Amino acid sequence: MKFINDIVFDFQKENVFYKTDLSESKIFAKDDNTDRYKFIHSLKYPVISEGFLFYADAFSLGKWYVEEHIDKLKKSFSQRFKYVFVDEMQDTDSHQLKIIEELFKKTDTIIQYFGDPNQSIYDFSVKKEHVWESGKNSRKILKISDSKRFGSEIACVLDKIKIDGSITLSSNSENNTLKPHLVVYKRGKENEILEKFTELIYNNKHIWQEDLKGKEPVFKAIGWVGKERTKEEIKGGKLNISSYFPGFEKKSTKNKQVYENLKFYLCKDNEAVKEKGAKIYYDSIINAFLEILDRGGVKREVVVHKQIDGKIQQITQERSYTKTSFFEVLENKGKLKCLLNKIAYWSNEIYNFPENYNSKVIENVRRYIKKYLPKIFGEINKNKVNEFINEPPENLRGNSLDSNENKGHIFKSKNPKYEDIPIEVGTVHTVKGETHTATLFMETSYQATKGILGHESERVFDFILNKKNCLLEKRTYHKETIKMVHVGFSRPTHLLCFAVCEDRLNKEEINGNEWDIIDV
Repeated sequence: MKFINDIVFDFQKENVFYKTDLSESKIFAKDDNTDRYKFIHSLKYPVISEGFLFYADAFSLGKWYVEEHIDKLKKSFSQRFKYVFVDEMQDTDSHQLKIIEELFKKTDTIIQYFGDPNQSIYDFSVKKEHVWESGKNSRKILKISDSKRFGSEIACVLDKIKIDGSITLSSNSENNTLKPHLVVYKRGKENEILEKFTELIYNNKHIWQEDLKGKEPVFKAIGWVGKERTKEEIKGGKLNISSYFPGFEKKSTKNKQVYENLKFYLCKDNEAVKEKGAKIYYDSIINAFLEILDRGGVKREVVVHKQIDGKIQQITQERSYTKTSFFEVLENKGKLKCLLNKIAYWSNEIYNFPENYNSKVIENVRRYIKKYLPKIFGEINKNKVNEFINEPPENLRGNSLDSNENKGHIFKSKNPKYEDIPIEVGTVHTVKGETHTATLFMETSYQATKGILGHESERVFDFILNKKNCLLEKRTYHKETIKMVHVGFSRPTHLLCFAVCEDRLNKEEINGNEWDIIDV
């Protein structure tokens, strides 16, 4: 299924071809008489015929439309927009850039690209070449070097961990930024790091209270690798976010809306459609099914391997269903295609209905839930489910619940002294562009190579200690790590912590003027 999802349309005049990569010229399937073409076309084309597009297909369709109507579009867009601002250019793909430049080529419109090459943490996962190069094609370069986020203490460290030397960071002298902390732990004690981070926040909260001027502080703990490890990987010492926060799943619940009644999941939202498209109804209906399983007490069992007190132990955990695991069950029962067709139909009906609630859709969804969910998932608390899917009381409003579940994975200390210090746990990718009061960067293992397990500390300490110049680094995984660490380290305004195993650190080499060492 993943392979099919990776195949994209290539629209050419009246023909529909298929590629495996938008940026490549090679056609994967173009002869409609071949079995390959017929198979792919039978799976892909019905989806677009119903008005649904995969993310990459939208660019393919946009490229075709621009090529077909280039003169009219250039005239219309250039007359309407005198300036075009394009953000996050360091993570732009070639097909995205091509559409923008084709639309405004040889017009009076001024295009301004914004980006930071030191923060291109997506480019190595989607393309090999650097699509956007500042100064290319005689473009003028305007450099923004001052940071309004952090003080000189963090800027000093960041200046050693970057791949582009043309950017020099100037700090915000008004911030009471603390010296970065190296939080050093013993192997097998990773699950004590978040508690130590909480303690550091509590002990230093007076530092930022005046700077925040009444605003709520933001505390986050982040790592590069969120996917689960095998028993062999854990035994070999390869860390992931779950090593510090057991039960972490690499998924975002940040924007998931949670409501008290099914009806509110099926409500029309014109404003949200303008911002995110009609797919919001598709997502909302799936979220409703996940919420029903949760309320009905239906959980899935997951066997995980955890390193506890230096030993690998097998633990069976009960977890809520995710979209992926929900789909897996449906597919195994032969019900996935049928439900997806129904969701597409319901989404379309909500979108086209003139009023907020389409009673026909609501009743259809209720009937499906009552008839099929118990058959597919077995025992379910029918009272809880009926309470959720029946018509809500008049005093119950369709407001999203403000709960920790809506805010991602939350760590809270069991120490009553720290009960008001919630720490959100996530990946580096999920916090890109954010500003935190305090950030904990937890080392994880990415692409182990000869002699090292691939933890960030193994690849960046030579730069932090001034043993090597990161600007001269040629090794691929080292360069990727530099950018990932740069993004993570540049999030906080006041407190940066870096969790490092004592086995990968020589304390005597650490510059005490730049780092404080905290033992766990």
